[in-house]
Amino acid sequence: MLRQRGLRSAETATVTVNYRCLWSVIYQSMGETPPPGAKPNPPWAEINAWPAGLSPAEHTAVRKLCGLEA
Repeated sequence: MLRQRGLRSAETATVTVNYRCLWSVIYQSMGETPPPGAKPNPPWAEINAWPAGLSPAEHTAVRKLCGLEA
């Protein structure tokens, strides 16, 4: 992906962060087998549908908890 976007790799003598992704969708999108212990994809349809089931008071509470309302 980096090469496709015209980006270059580089090395540094400084220690950097190495992150191992455990979402299976990332590996599947690259045609690779997810490693043992990889997490299944989140149930996005259920997650996106959740707000529709909230009452107005619950919507307000969620917005406050997220810092979207005072």
